[in-house]
Amino acid sequence: MQPPKAIIPRWQGNEGTQTQAEHQSQQPSLKVTNWKDWNGKGSLRGSFSVTLPSGLILHDVALFGKGDARWVAMPRQRYTDKAGNTSFKTLVEFASRKVADNFRDQVLIALEGARLA
Repeated sequence: MQPPKAIIPRWQGNEGTQTQAEHQSQQPSLKVTNWKDWNGKGSLRGSFSVTLPSGLILHDVALFGKGDARWVAMPRQRYTDKAGNTSFKTLVEFASRKVADNFRDQVLIALEGARLA
């Protein structure tokens, strides 16, 4: 018996054939809620929840920024190793850089639409 095939979500604009302007002019296919402003904490700008089209909700997604650059960090778990050093464990990751970049773009569009970024 073969394992079931993976279901890969189709994010709006992930075909790679659109220009940046076309991609940014679209409505995001996800929703941003629960914004918490963290300005003044280094490059951390805020944290929020993201609801995906599937209904999955990701909490504690973070927005970082420095100069004109902005990036999104997925939820992580903070821990202290045996030597007493603080580190973070990845809880959610993407199958490819392309998928991660598309998610980031969609989140930034949603944040801009809500006037949070």
